[in-house]
Amino acid sequence: MLLGVGIYKGEDGKPYVLDSVRKAEQIMLDKKQDKEYAFPDGYPTFRKVAIELSWGADHPCVKEGRVASMQTVSGTGGLKMGFMLMRKFFPKAKAYVPNPTWSLHHNIIKSTGFDLTYFRYYNPKTKSVDVEGMLEDLSTIEDEQILLLQASCHNPSGCDLTKDDWKRVLEVCKTKKHFCFFDSAYQGFANDDYNEDNWSLRYFAANYNRVMLTQSFSKNFGLYGERTGCLSMVCADHDEQLKVQTLLKDTCLPEYSNPPIHGARIVETIMGDPTLKELWHSEVKAMGGRLRNNRKEMVEKLKNLGSTHDWSHIQNQIGMFAYTGLTEQMVEVLKTQYAIYLPYDGRVCVASITQNNIDYVCECFHKVSDGKEL
Repeated sequence: MLLGVGIYKGEDGKPYVLDSVRKAEQIMLDKKQDKEYAFPDGYPTFRKVAIELSWGADHPCVKEGRVASMQTVSGTGGLKMGFMLMRKFFPKAKAYVPNPTWSLHHNIIKSTGFDLTYFRYYNPKTKSVDVEGMLEDLSTIEDEQILLLQASCHNPSGCDLTKDDWKRVLEVCKTKKHFCFFDSAYQGFANDDYNEDNWSLRYFAANYNRVMLTQSFSKNFGLYGERTGCLSMVCADHDEQLKVQTLLKDTCLPEYSNPPIHGARIVETIMGDPTLKELWHSEVKAMGGRLRNNRKEMVEKLKNLGSTHDWSHIQNQIGMFAYTGLTEQMVEVLKTQYAIYLPYDGRVCVASITQNNIDYVCECFHKVSDGKEL
């Protein structure tokens, strides 16, 4: 049983295809659209709906035309293009990422020539965010560094900052003139109102210009294989936005010329149709609600099994991933004796938990942890 892969799967254990996506594809098929190249920075219509989804249609930076953007090869491609662009603006800076962070962040950042280092984020003893440690680290590093921040549903810990925490982080960033690069891959999974999931990004952009975003549609639209994403950056004014837009095109052209079109058309079709948009919102709410229910059920079942541990951190975390607290030794026993596979840091993809396997998973977690310290 594989519990570690970061893919949203339904109760049948298979990748979940949204009904709104199927309906959008039928509309596209009926239109008999061609397969011509997109522009190097992607379809303007796609970029418009992507920006409005992430930054908000009424956000000042959007209404004032201060957001430069480009369609990317999913969020991963947006990370690569974003850090390549940052090499031009901040050639002497280092890239700082939370400890821990998504494993591919390391490889992508290093491939663009940045020295990579860490700031404190997760405290394994409290199983929560080490806010004071994070603020201390960001305050003591050199000025004008590149910070990679996750907008919500932190991968892999499932632990997010509160709004008050984000406000304190922003004040440090403004004082130190750090550049803030947000990664948003799970918008809609933390709150029923998907706008709340990007509150941190929008708050930063309303009070600071050194903000950039890579946005993935793999999870919340289920478009894993379509490789659909968007990179966007706040600019000081519209004139700067036009210059940055050109830089974005110049950055992607020698890499892959132009992005894939099918996924972008799906997103713009859904977001441009009020009925489909409402359907998508209801589906992503259901996906996020299932994740929260899975967490609650796991905690309740472990307690009912007689576990002496406090598993409440699983329910307090948010998004697709949970840091269970299971040690490397416990994970090894799960693998060798119970055929349950997850990374040695104890991270579980909550979407892999179904009504068919939750009892077995909890029983095995209890067996390997009973009488041992998490």
